[in-house]
Amino acid sequence: MKRLCLIFLVAAGGALAADDGFVPLFNGRDLSGWVNANCAPETWSVREGVIHCTGFPTGALRTERQYENFILELEWRHLTSGGNSGVFLWGTPIAAPGVPFLRGIEVQVLDHGYAEQYEKDTSNGCTATPLTPSFSHIDATGQKVLRFTVRLTCAALRSVLVQHEIREQDILTSQLIRSSAFSRSFVTGGTATFSVYSTVPDTELGAEELFHRLRIRVTVAGIPTPWSAWDSSAVVSA
Repeated sequence: MKRLCLIFLVAAGGALAADDGFVPLFNGRDLSGWVNANCAPETWSVREGVIHCTGFPTGALRTERQYENFILELEWRHLTSGGNSGVFLWGTPIAAPGVPFLRGIEVQVLDHGYAEQYEKDTSNGCTATPLTPSFSHIDATGQKVLRFTVRLTCAALRSVLVQHEIREQDILTSQLIRSSAFSRSFVTGGTATFSVYSTVPDTELGAEELFHRLRIRVTVAGIPTPWSAWDSSAVVSA
């Protein structure tokens, strides 16, 4: 996640805005009154009178003091096009284990270049693959049960909604046997697998020709993508 350059101003009257009652949270010289919550020492600094962030590693800078009712005004600028950051309000003092962000209400901070980059990223950082169906077990009624597995690989900070269908292949078309939907969030990038189980339908003489297919919708920084095209697995005889 690319970070930003910020100037902070907050409620109650002070040198930067004495006439309208605002008080500066940032003194323009150093990070007095601020706490590096979970970043490297060099992540946050003061340059030319503004708070500067390298963006690495992903994390947060927070105020020492707690605030309840307030009006927050700030100016920000991303140093590269396509920046993505945010301001967390009423946040926790530390992040949850394994999560880079403080828990709170996030005000998203994006520039126009982020939307342009987002539109260019056709994969949106995620791929979903329907693997070839495989035999699982025989259930208590004597019916054969197949396993339909999906492999999902995503970059960090993405949520994925998967629409999944199990279908029977006919000569010219296919018939829907079962549909479902599930989601997964990726704080860090990685790969996950999901399996759906279904008995083999007995709709005609001979073996049944079965496959499954899926499509995905990825959400990045609160912005959902359009649905992807359907992707189908190989057909198996069961």
